Amino acid sequence: MEEKGKILSIDYGLKRIGVAVSDEYRIIAKPLITIINSTNSHNEIIKLIEELKVNLVLIGIPYRNDNKNDNLIKNIKEFANQIQTATNIEIKFVDEFMTSKKAVEIMVTNKKKKSIRRQKTEVDKVAAAVILQEYLENN
Repeated sequence: MEEKGKILSIDYGLKRIGVAVSDEYRIIAKPLITIINSTNSHNEIIKLIEELKVNLVLIGIPYRNDNKNDNLIKNIKEFANQIQTATNIEIKFVDEFMTSKKAVEIMVTNKKKKSIRRQKTEVDKVAAAVILQEYLENN
């Protein structure tokens, strides 16, 4: 049984949070926005979940780690918990290994100007789309 409904994908960083969304049929991932990470970031995500009628949230997590990412992982889990508590939506953690590098490669392939590729806000939302597209293709 194939699920339907939009999926929101998050590339969580300590400075910025990239966000992407799927179509209703879970075929295409589209970069959406980049949010500057602050104490209210989870509220912006909750608002998006409600506005877009999302029924699954993916959050990239750096699984390959040699304890360098412990603080980041702790922050990601706290962020996910805030969203879960407010929305009761299903949240899945997915490996975000190399997504920023893949995002830049996609931007090069799509002939995005170097000035755009240097904008971290652009890379972050494309990285969120990479996380989401990989999930869609594997599920």
